[in-house]
Order: sequence, then structure tokens, then C-alpha cells
Amino acid sequence: MKLAYLALGASVVAVALGATACRGADSAFGSSSEWKTGPPDLRKLTAVIRVTPPKALKETFENIAARAKDESVANFFHAWASGGSGSGFIMVRSSGGRDEEFVVTNRHVVSFAEDAQIGFDTGMSFSDCEVVYTDPVYDLAVLAFPNDQRPMAYGLRPAAVAGADRQPVVATGFPELAGKPSFQTTEGRISNAMFELDESDGSKTEFIQHTAPIDPGSSGGPLTSESGELLGVNTMFLVNKHSAFFAVPAKDVVEAVRAAFEIKHKRSDAAWKREKLVETCKVLVGELESEHPRLGVIDDLISNKLVGDKGFESFRMVSNDKDFQQLFVADPIDGMRKALLLRLLFRVKAPKLGGGIAPNNSCTDIVENDAAHITTVEQVRSRIALARGPLELAWTFEHGHWRIAGGDLGGGDGGGSDD
Repeated sequence: MKLAYLALGASVVAVALGATACRGADSAFGSSSEWKTGPPDLRKLTAVIRVTPPKALKETFENIAARAKDESVANFFHAWASGGSGSGFIMVRSSGGRDEEFVVTNRHVVSFAEDAQIGFDTGMSFSDCEVVYTDPVYDLAVLAFPNDQRPMAYGLRPAAVAGADRQPVVATGFPELAGKPSFQTTEGRISNAMFELDESDGSKTEFIQHTAPIDPGSSGGPLTSESGELLGVNTMFLVNKHSAFFAVPAKDVVEAVRAAFEIKHKRSDAAWKREKLVETCKVLVGELESEHPRLGVIDDLISNKLVGDKGFESFRMVSNDKDFQQLFVADPIDGMRKALLLRLLFRVKAPKLGGGIAPNNSCTDIVENDAAHITTVEQVRSRIALARGPLELAWTFEHGHWRIAGGDLGGGDGGGSDD
């Protein structure tokens, strides 16, 4: 079985790797007072999400395209340099006397972006929209408008109960037609309200399977009931099958928006940011300490900044490997990210995987000056004690998570600094 995300218009389609865990089925949908809602006008509330790679990645792709002898290869990398589009929709959460307006989309739509452009069929368009949060389990991302702008006073309401088998549904989005995103709404039914995807680690991830047609570029668009209540977020389809489309359930969307709300109101708290950094560092240490590290967890801790700065350099270190060649051709950003992951593992664990980490409290050693300005500096440095010597990493707060932005990754031979 092969699943494909509906990513980046018609030009780029990424293979779905699946999530690493499953939330409990008892996640609350929220009370009616939690969500500011109004007429469920899907044409008004559904958005086009446009993204471009960070400057360093864009330049890398353009340089590869310029050197390519094959026109199809050049066009492929030009497409990656230009970015792409997906879909999203507005939700407005009210808590503690505050209303916050967000746009929900798929994580894979914005995964490599520093920010995004959000546009509506009404003609409204907003640049420099922040990716506030990406969900580490499900394919979800939550964006905010710049300068706390509020283009709409309300958004979609989560359905009070989960979708049921054979229930009529509506899928809305902006797939690419005639070379540009175009509004589209289709109808179908839920064919399996609790489709479970088996993961490689033995866990299961739950989706809504339905028959409302969706196309590349529809990623992140809402799946709603006939009355306009949110049932899920369209995210992928089953390759070589008919009428097998999948959406992340609304209960997980609710949790993602709540997380974005918390991040937006706590990230200026130095103690909170330091606590989150220590937690993240300990996760990294735990994986590097393991004889069988979960590569997906480490992969998720690599920032877009690091991919832009060191990704292609790292890929060239392993470019003779056929598996990496195939990965890079299928998805260059993922190929560079995996090369960085291998570089970090080699730096920490050479000459062989397994062991190597020293004290559990090593993650508390944040560089003093950085710790004092943790809410304002772009990067924070921390030192980790290793059996082979100290490792210093730089971290950046990206998409609502601390991620590795640089540091002593070695030169591919297990030692030295690349800074």
C-alpha cells in the first residue's frame, strides 16, 4: 500500500512516511464557546497557502538547475526553487478573554517554509504569515496572520461528534488547475470513519477515509459535514486506488490549534522556553544514547535553517550511495535532511552505533549569555557531554519546536567543527 500527500500543487508529490504515534480517542472537541463561528461559507473560509524555500535552499536548487544538462532535471529543481501551494481554512479560538485567528493546513504544505502567503477567493492576501506550530504526530500545521490581523471574525466550527460511516461529506480546497490554484468543492461519503494506518514502530494512526474527490493542491483543505461543521483535514490519497481519500480527524485539529494558542501566548516567557529546550535536548540525547535510535524523531529535530546551511554539503558526503541518490531525486529537501541526520549520528557514535552519551543532566548546560536572552536571540547554544568529548549545538525555535540549527556536526569523519 502506498500513500501520497497532496503536496505543492501538481508539480511535487511527496510519499507519506506516516506518523510515529497515535493520540487517545478521548480528545475533546471543545465547547461551543471555545470557537468563534458564523455562516459556514467555505468559499470565504478556505484559503490558498503559498510557500517558497528559505533563501539558501532556493539558491541551492537554482544552482543545481543551472548546471543540469537534462531539461527535465532542470525543470524539476526550478519547481522546487519556486515552491508551491496547498489549501487551508480559518479557525478562531477563544480562551481567557482572548480570540486568536488561525489558518489550519497540512504540515507537509509548509514543512520547509519560514513563513507563508495566505490568500482567499475574495481577493484578500497576506504575506509573511508565521508557521506557529506543526504537529509532531499528525500532518497538521497552524499559521497566524502578521501583526495580529483578523481578516475574518469567525471560522469553521469542529463537529460536536466524530464522523460516521456513510455520512455525506464535502471536501474543499484549491487544487492547481490551468497552472494556478482554483477553488474546488466536491461531495462524497465517509467510507471508513476509523481507518488505521499501521506504522513501522507498531503504533497506529487514525484517519477518516472518504470518497469526496481531492487533488494535488487540496492538501490542508477542510472536510466538512453537509451543514458545514469541520470533520477533518484532507491530507492524502491511496495510490492506484479509486475513491480512497484520507483526512486527519477534527479532534486532532482541535488539539493542534490549542497548542498553537499556547505557544503564541507563552513563547515570550523565558522560563517556559528554557524548559521546552531542555525537554527537547533530552529527547535528542535519549535517541542518540539508544542502540536503536528512532531516526524519525531525530529527523524532526533538524531545522530548515540547518538544511539550508549544511544540507547540500552533507548530501555530497553520501552522494555516492544509491539509496541517497534516489531519495534526493524523489525529494531533495528530505534527502538533505537525512544526510544531516546521518552526519550527526556519525559525529556522535562513530566508530559504531550504540552508546556514547554521558550524564542525563547534560542538557541543562545552556550557554549563559544565550540563556539570558532566550526569548530574543535567533539561536541558543547548549553543550552536551559525550564519551568522545563535548558537543555544542545551536538551537532555533521553529514551527513551535526547538530544532537543531547548527553546531559541531563534524566534517563527515566523526570529529571537528563545521563552524
